[in-house]
Amino acid sequence: MEQVSSFMKGKELGLAFIAARNKLSSEKFEEIKRRLFNLNVISQVVNEDTLKNKRDKYDRNRLDLFVRHNLLFQVLSKLGVKYYVLDYRFNYDYIIGIDVAPMKRSEGYIGGSAVMFDSQGYIRKIVPIKIGEQRGESVDMNEFFKEMVDKFKEFNIKLDNKKILLLRDGRITNNEEEGLKYISEMFDIEVVTMDVIKNHPVRAFANMKMYFNLGGAIYLIPHKLKQAKGTPIPIKLAKKRIIKNGKVEKQSITRQDVLDIFILTRLNYGSISADMRLPAPVHYAHKFANAIRNEWKIKEEFLAEGFLYFV
Repeated sequence: MEQVSSFMKGKELGLAFIAARNKLSSEKFEEIKRRLFNLNVISQVVNEDTLKNKRDKYDRNRLDLFVRHNLLFQVLSKLGVKYYVLDYRFNYDYIIGIDVAPMKRSEGYIGGSAVMFDSQGYIRKIVPIKIGEQRGESVDMNEFFKEMVDKFKEFNIKLDNKKILLLRDGRITNNEEEGLKYISEMFDIEVVTMDVIKNHPVRAFANMKMYFNLGGAIYLIPHKLKQAKGTPIPIKLAKKRIIKNGKVEKQSITRQDVLDIFILTRLNYGSISADMRLPAPVHYAHKFANAIRNEWKIKEEFLAEGFLYFV
């Protein structure tokens, strides 16, 4: 890293491609990427074994796949290039994924992250949510959501008088619901939200994309797995709420809601073919919050351009 640090002096951004001869764990991958990015280097790392066949020789097809998949798609997405949008329009002005993760950083107190997509599924902005000092583990969600609105406003994206779909990984807490009521009244925002739960006891013994209703909740399998990987675990959608003028109206999840969530899982900018389990706004908000937890540098000028440097 000393040589990289010396090489990067005076430079704004570097790009590194790394082939590891010994198989690296995901934790080691993350550590390499984090340390390089803290030197302003965006990296793409691959285990060399994935490029070889069973006889330990380089496989031309695997090499071609690596060039197309890793270099073309993953690296471009890390550099802020978005190579497609949806041939579909959501009935929302914006779709926002959040991750609530209070932590103290050199930049101040961070409440979590928010990732904004527009009505055609294009990433508009990625922002850390800075908050005041908090007591204990909980976050003042009035402050969190007000800061989110103000942060997007800095980029000339006003949520006033807009209709948004807001999603997070897990259950929307009472505290979060109160925060959404607060901004809905303060900024005249209509918020649609629902629980998106990935960890639960329900299993689906069918390896196909599908959804079903069970016990008042919707279970959706937006991805497929190879049989060797085990039984797909559906994501659970529950407790849809419409929050407007400071009031909450509970509604049933509709077929259109399921379709919207399913389409949001297609927005995987890291691959042209791989499926995502969670909706993209939730997936990227969670990834960014994890990067902040793991002491990645926050580069707001990159985030403002939609750089997915943290994936």
